[in-house]
Amino acid sequence: MFTTLAATLSLASAPLLPAEPSPAVFALAIERNSLTAINYSDDPQWLVFESGSSTIMRAIAPHSSLAWQFPASCLSDVEISLLRPQRAGWMQSERCSLNEHSELYFSADARAYRAQAGGLEALDCLHVPVIRPESRPNGGQPPHIGDKPLPPV
Repeated sequence: MFTTLAATLSLASAPLLPAEPSPAVFALAIERNSLTAINYSDDPQWLVFESGSSTIMRAIAPHSSLAWQFPASCLSDVEISLLRPQRAGWMQSERCSLNEHSELYFSADARAYRAQAGGLEALDCLHVPVIRPESRPNGGQPPHIGDKPLPPV
């Protein structure tokens, strides 16, 4: 599926961002058979494409864009996330399905947004279930050991 993506590098000339102020440092324009990624930041950003067990990463240089052309059904099961450098390492955004959005924006803290009439709206792209201690035996506490003596050393 990813082999049909052909990339061409160009400078970001027409901004996709809504009117200022905007927290976005990265934008994606998703159309039926094309994807355009624009990096507005001073740092390189990495797009992480995931489909099934396949993962592809693509770097986008600072203040540049990358465009892909592909068959219309190519994005049906592709999820994307943004990986960006931070002082203490890397920060990755939540994964977002590409076939559910026409424009995605990512902030400096790697949060995903979509455009609305009044500005940007934060997205919760992928819900990860959390195991709560109250749903486990003993409320998630370790088993009681009792007053047994320690083994000799």
